[in-house]
Amino acid sequence: MTPQKIEEPQGPQDNGTSASTTVPHGCIFSSGPMFEEPDLMIDDEDLMIEERLDSGDSQYEKALGELEAESKAKKAGEIDEEQGWRDFVDDLTVTWRNAIEVETRAFEVEEKAYVQEKQAIGEEKKVAEAMTKLAEKARKIAMEEKQKALEELKAAWEHFDSLREKKQALRDASSSGTARGRCQLMDEVY
Repeated sequence: MTPQKIEEPQGPQDNGTSASTTVPHGCIFSSGPMFEEPDLMIDDEDLMIEERLDSGDSQYEKALGELEAESKAKKAGEIDEEQGWRDFVDDLTVTWRNAIEVETRAFEVEEKAYVQEKQAIGEEKKVAEAMTKLAEKARKIAMEEKQKALEELKAAWEHFDSLREKKQALRDASSSGTARGRCQLMDEVY
């Protein structure tokens, strides 16, 4: 029996419920199955096939055989297609796993390169620090040499000035003094 609805309440009910929450009532059930099992259904076409087979129609048997062969081939094709999809999925899975492996290896190589770069930076830093120390030492030595040369230059200049003064004194003495005075002055200078 299939239920058939006669009336559906509209709006608020006397009992305080709304139409959307009420259960439909007043259904009339008709006789007859609500549904039939597909396996239990007997199709007119199936009856006709059996009748023609019973009659011994050879062309019909041949056509039916071809139809069954075609159906089997179709099922085999579906199985082949399904296997093809499974193979395709398996291939994709293998490709995906290979890609993950390659990515993992690339990451490991990148990590090693980073460590090597860090070490190289550390070594470069050490080399740069050593060069800086050498440059500072060379600068200090150069400054000491410059200072020493400056002091020697001052000493030479002072000696030159004193020689010039003595030479001037000798000239003055020779033009105005005696020979004995000149000799005495020369002994003091030299």
